[in-house]
Amino acid sequence: MRNLHDRLEQVDFPYSLPITSRKESPYIVQPWVDGREADYRSREDRRQTLHMLQTLHETTAGWYISYMHEQRLVEKWRMRFEKFKEQKHALQPFMGAAAFEEICRQTSKALQQITPIITREKCVLHGDVVHHNFLLGTKPLLIDFDLACIGSPEEEVLLWMHRVLPHVDYQIDVILQEQPYTNTVLAYLHFLMFPNELLREWLYMLQVSPEKRPVLLNYLQEFTEEAVMYFPRVNNQIEAYKS
Repeated sequence: MRNLHDRLEQVDFPYSLPITSRKESPYIVQPWVDGREADYRSREDRRQTLHMLQTLHETTAGWYISYMHEQRLVEKWRMRFEKFKEQKHALQPFMGAAAFEEICRQTSKALQQITPIITREKCVLHGDVVHHNFLLGTKPLLIDFDLACIGSPEEEVLLWMHRVLPHVDYQIDVILQEQPYTNTVLAYLHFLMFPNELLREWLYMLQVSPEKRPVLLNYLQEFTEEAVMYFPRVNNQIEAYKS
């Protein structure tokens, strides 16, 4: 990722940290900075984080970087769903058969409507819009470009919305009304039907050692109960925008 950092520095991208290690070094070293993780419950933090992503997308529009792979989100999601279904017997004891089947129904319904987004001009995507990759303080920073890729900016906005929705009671309108950049995805709101956070987190849970699972399970079970309860709200909001 050194080359990407160098290119961002050359075009004065304002939200990345410089690399201080020598170019011949196999390690990437960056200076220590003070800052706090973004909190998606905060409207101001949501504004700042999405603005940072928008700036990244606009700064790198049209870039082609040979060593960076192209994101294939729909293909990735289909593979994730297949893995989820394969782990039915391992997951059901933790989440319950009813929740598992409801998640599968919602996912299948979403995948019937989702097709790859065709964008005329792609850009660099950060690739991991989890809250702790945004450091907010005197100088806001976007860190950890390890999963950076080339792709459609709309896909990253949708992935950001996936992260944010649980923190606004799954009210899509709240995000659309307060964040103008989300208007770029109005034609793709059906992507929000796909329960990406649930599938990813439950599959991750299976990789966690048994002694570390209890804390994660407490969070996941509560998160799952709430997310499944809100499936109808999400679906109805999306249908309203389509009509």
